Amino acid sequence: MKMELWEIADKASILKVKKEKGLKVDGHYERYMREVKDVPKELFDRLHSVNLAMFDIEEAISRTFELREYEMAGYLYYVLRGMTHLRTEAKHAVAKWAGELPEVKRYGSGY
Repeated sequence: MKMELWEIADKASILKVKKEKGLKVDGHYERYMREVKDVPKELFDRLHSVNLAMFDIEEAISRTFELREYEMAGYLYYVLRGMTHLRTEAKHAVAKWAGELPEVKRYGSGY
């Protein structure tokens, strides 16, 4: 089974964030970016923006644990949890554009 384009776009945007943060992404970044070259820029940029914010929040959560600021870590996790809804919406927008079935996710009342 091959990956859906929305999955590839999500992975490409995460690799772009990691590259921007100075992490080693080897040849993966270039390979994934070639696969999403036809995805409309505004859809990819939206996904990248959400994944960038999530990456920054995850880094902040790690720092708050190091500082033993557990209440703040819990709050940041709550914010991160909300960001997953924005990420799913962005992936669904790519899926709709590509004519693919969207990601199936159901938490709580679902979406």
